[in-house]
Amino acid sequence: MTALIEDRELRDIFRAESTEHTHNIEIGLLELERTPDAAPLLEEVFREAHSLKGASRMLGLHAIQNLAHEIENLLGDARHGKVRITAAEVAPQLVKLDQIRRLVALAVGDAVPESGGKPTDAASTEAKDPPRPTAEPVSASVPIPAAAKVQMPAESAEEPVSSQPANAPLPDFHIDTLRIESTRLDALLQLGGELVVSKGRIARWQTELDRLVDQTEYNLKHPDTGNRGLVDMADDLVRLRGQMATDIARLETIAVELEGSIRKLRLLPMSTLLELFPRMVHDLSLQLGKKVVYRVEGAATVADKRIIEEMKAPLMHLLRNCIDHGIEVPEERVRAGKSEQGQILIAVSQSSDAVTIVVSDDGRGLDIQAIGQQAIKQHLCTADELQHMTEAQVQALILQSGFSTTRMITDLSGRGVGMDVVRATVERLRGSLKMESEPGRGTTFQLRLPVSLTATRAMMVQEWGQTYAFPFDDIAFLKRLRPSDLHNVEGRLCFYQGDHAIALERLGLLLDRAPPALNEEEDRVQCVVLKAGNETFAVALDQVLDAGDIVVKPTAVPLTRVRNVTGLAVLDSGLVCPVLNPNDLLRSMNRMVRTSPSTGVAEAVQQQKRILLAEDSITTRMQERRILEAAGYAVETAVDGLDAWNKLAIYAFDAVVSDVQMPRMSGLDLAEKIRKNRKFAELPIVLVTSLATEEDRRRGLEAGADAYISKSEFDQTLLLDCLARLA
Repeated sequence: MTALIEDRELRDIFRAESTEHTHNIEIGLLELERTPDAAPLLEEVFREAHSLKGASRMLGLHAIQNLAHEIENLLGDARHGKVRITAAEVAPQLVKLDQIRRLVALAVGDAVPESGGKPTDAASTEAKDPPRPTAEPVSASVPIPAAAKVQMPAESAEEPVSSQPANAPLPDFHIDTLRIESTRLDALLQLGGELVVSKGRIARWQTELDRLVDQTEYNLKHPDTGNRGLVDMADDLVRLRGQMATDIARLETIAVELEGSIRKLRLLPMSTLLELFPRMVHDLSLQLGKKVVYRVEGAATVADKRIIEEMKAPLMHLLRNCIDHGIEVPEERVRAGKSEQGQILIAVSQSSDAVTIVVSDDGRGLDIQAIGQQAIKQHLCTADELQHMTEAQVQALILQSGFSTTRMITDLSGRGVGMDVVRATVERLRGSLKMESEPGRGTTFQLRLPVSLTATRAMMVQEWGQTYAFPFDDIAFLKRLRPSDLHNVEGRLCFYQGDHAIALERLGLLLDRAPPALNEEEDRVQCVVLKAGNETFAVALDQVLDAGDIVVKPTAVPLTRVRNVTGLAVLDSGLVCPVLNPNDLLRSMNRMVRTSPSTGVAEAVQQQKRILLAEDSITTRMQERRILEAAGYAVETAVDGLDAWNKLAIYAFDAVVSDVQMPRMSGLDLAEKIRKNRKFAELPIVLVTSLATEEDRRRGLEAGADAYISKSEFDQTLLLDCLARLA
């Protein structure tokens, strides 16, 4: 077992150094897989492996040293033309890099990551340096080949090529350390000095004011002083006012410069985040048997530290969707007249006030018809509402929580949480999300985010005695309406802006607040027209107050997510002001429209769902039964597929959960038999099995299963999520 490095300083140095080396080796190996003849790159990766080996040897970390030596040997042979870098050569080296990371974690006292990078033991909470971004990180294409038979070491010959599960989470991504140029620190120090000087000048105001107060009291007690005392006081006040105006202007300048300098310190290149994904794309493509070229443009674009941290999960889900749902297998692409290599591009650009991230693929695109059918099935809309939706509105349905058109739920996808994560994160960061898709040509997602989250320009409004704020980026325009301007369109109060009808609702009602006791009708209605994605709507309110710069702070635990509220801001008056979320307000408005008088308590009370559980292992059967019953399901068990089929003929069930390998009748045979019976055509089937290859999943899909969960990656949350969606 690797021993802990005793010297704390050496631990910190080796943590940062080894993280940088392993990261650069990994990126280099993935690039060499595409361009094995790139001699300069080969030399660079060889040096990284050699440096890692040397640093490990100096600290007596022989296990890390030996693994680095093996990687170095392969690269050395490639340098001398003895071996060619291919996917078969790269895969084992990626496994060794994962082993090195786990050994490094042990040596420095950090949480030990699993193969997917998830910590298994919170052994340390020390800050970790993020990988150092290079000048042009991930600017070249990183090719991801189709799955191939790879010669692995004897002790792992039966393991899959990928060194980590494709559905494994990325390593925890928190940037705890920033590298700051000394010139920036010098500038901050200079501003700090000017603040001290300004503080001294303001302190002198106090002395002057005390003297004037004393003089006033003296004049009041001695009226015989006459006008002379008043004239002197007036002169002093004029002089003090001039000094105060000068000092306040200077203080404002210093504050603006200081805030700008601190904001710039938080700006990091997007490469800090984008360098995490090539390995994930590589392993997922191998698992799914697809060929993918992953490219990044604009990785040097800078964004706020919090944005970079928060965008890890959304980009991860978008990339997984591109590979799993968008990019076709090579044979299908060739039949469609495409290159067998799919293309995924992340392009980052920056304007004066926003960072735009575009994720695109050249796959099959979104199936509008399938989206509409699934939306009706999940009661997200009615068939009549679907007919009146634009194509963009239908596409936006995939952003709803739990929505998925995948026929089968697996460990990798189909749970309907990925795009919901993307939408929620973008909204929380006060950004916007747009989608474009063309059948057979691919899909593009555009995420527009603010450059900085430290301060924003906002409009303060008042509704029923409470002050709220709307960021300027969310406001289309302000308008005052007469009662005659309002019309009833399809059951919704609207007004017309040109030929476009804009829905209007009272802000207080959207926020579920009780109206004030006295609410006199006005001859004009003040409203704010808001933007939420591609839609606009209006909220009526009491008064628009004024505009100002605010710092939006997220709500604290336990209020981690408050509907209709983005965060809180403290105004100059000291008042705490909620900053409202237009996307939530629009959903609240749509919910009010769709709510019918029949919707009530009776519909909320549902009968207990009945699950048929088929499993031949008594231990597994008992454990799964406990999980389901604890979640509120009524469970009937069967010892194999035939027993389950016989019980289906007698009792009614809301879903079937089954093993695959069982005596008398397998889970696949059971699924096929169920699907051939029209009585059970819509009965959800979830297969829970130890068979976890893509071929096994394909057979499950062909048999008619709705979800396929691998026991090796079993998570009771996944099982319950599947049943919540399907049953």
